[in-house]
Amino acid sequence: MFNNFSTQFRLTKPSALAGVIFSAILLVAAEASATPFDTSVSITASVNLNVFSSEAPAGLTQSGTFSQVIGGAMIASTVDNTLNITGTLPLGGTLTDIDDGVGMRFQSSGNSSDATDSFELFGDYRISLANTSVTDTFKITLGLEFVNSVDASGQDVGSEGEIILEEEGTKIFFSNLISDTLIGDGAGGLSFGNPSYDIILADLGTAGAALLDENSILFDFILAPGQTVSLTGQNDLMVDLFNGDYRALVESRIFVSAVANQATQPQPVPEPAGLWLFVAGLMGLRAVRRFC
Repeated sequence: MFNNFSTQFRLTKPSALAGVIFSAILLVAAEASATPFDTSVSITASVNLNVFSSEAPAGLTQSGTFSQVIGGAMIASTVDNTLNITGTLPLGGTLTDIDDGVGMRFQSSGNSSDATDSFELFGDYRISLANTSVTDTFKITLGLEFVNSVDASGQDVGSEGEIILEEEGTKIFFSNLISDTLIGDGAGGLSFGNPSYDIILADLGTAGAALLDENSILFDFILAPGQTVSLTGQNDLMVDLFNGDYRALVESRIFVSAVANQATQPQPVPEPAGLWLFVAGLMGLRAVRRFC
């Protein structure tokens, strides 16, 4: 079971360079120096293009980048407008070092007048954590960095970005933004106090606003000897385009932040015991002064 901490989220109107800057940060983080973690912990991860992805109509642009970092070395594959793949998919394998991980970046933009087109880029995560030790318990900390940005303008156009992470079928992270000039804007997920995507999204009271949800979050998983945990996730960029302009960026990276053997971690002295030692010391000093 995980403990979720450092959950600081915000929903704002993005600056023109916000998504680009944050994406650059994700790439820099992915190329950090390699630091191997304990070999009693086995972590495998992969990313892949989902079969529900569809081609972008003529005149519109979409692209996807899939990346893996193993042993500190990064490999990337790309997908274009017509879902042609450059490189290899799926990407991933056995992670060996701190900061190893996998990621996806989807972006799309365009303009259409009196068209009737709906399409999406959809990608999947698969992550497995295993403690192969027969004696020791480990705490595994995974990091999730993400950008979810959508914007629509015109008579009838909508763009939606969605990022999900689940543990054994239970949602532990969710971000969903909709910018729609006809039916209105909506948002849902942990940023709004509910991790379930089976809820009606919060009505933001706007139609076609530029929306941004970006941040990083850490998840702790405590694995007893022989225990395993399975995680799945997805990035989804969807567009309903009839008459207008849109832009959308959905990006996330999952990586190993820390691996700690609980048996070798220093145990803090409980506060009450420390307090009694302090009081006893003061009483002893007082007694010494009294008999001197």
